[in-house]
Amino acid sequence: MKKIVVIGGGGHAKVVIDIIKNNGYEASEIEILDDNLDIGSEILSCKVAGKVKDALKYNKDTRFVIAIGNNEVREKISKEYKLDYTTFIHPSAVIGEDVNIGKGSVIMGGSVINSGTKIGKHSIINTSSTIDHDSNIGDFVHLSPGVHMGGTVNVGNRTWLGVGTSVKNNISIGKDIIIGVGSVVVKNVEEKGIYVGNPLRKIK
Repeated sequence: MKKIVVIGGGGHAKVVIDIIKNNGYEASEIEILDDNLDIGSEILSCKVAGKVKDALKYNKDTRFVIAIGNNEVREKISKEYKLDYTTFIHPSAVIGEDVNIGKGSVIMGGSVINSGTKIGKHSIINTSSTIDHDSNIGDFVHLSPGVHMGGTVNVGNRTWLGVGTSVKNNISIGKDIIIGVGSVVVKNVEEKGIYVGNPLRKIK
């Protein structure tokens, strides 16, 4: 197998590394780049091999994944470093027919993505989230654990849905929006900002 380089070494990276291992990779085939960790230290038996800038030193056979939860940081790194980004899907995730998942995205354990749905680049579909049919999730999106979405939902680039958010079918959520933990979305949300609650309201 090709070497996998994980960019980022925080808590989210641990989950991503676990998914990579569940896809058949050994710890020796996985390296970590992080600007805040000591070179030579380990995370889940995988070596911290350098800083983010060292990504450019790897050969063309190396594949990369950005394991950082912050949407803006993932976007910045992906645009600054033009690398061979790959997608990882936990074996317990359920992926329907005619689902398209962009490069660099990660699908966590227990997630369900139903038929006709499109996931953009470098997005995170976190643990046990569900996306029903014919939905469109943009680039650099983060659906936190336990998000549940009806069918034909659109989510714009860099939007973040907090843990346990529920979204009614046929809803559009714009780009650069944050939806707080446990919120319920039953109307379109287009204006950039932070929203919480049931009924949903803008707080910033």
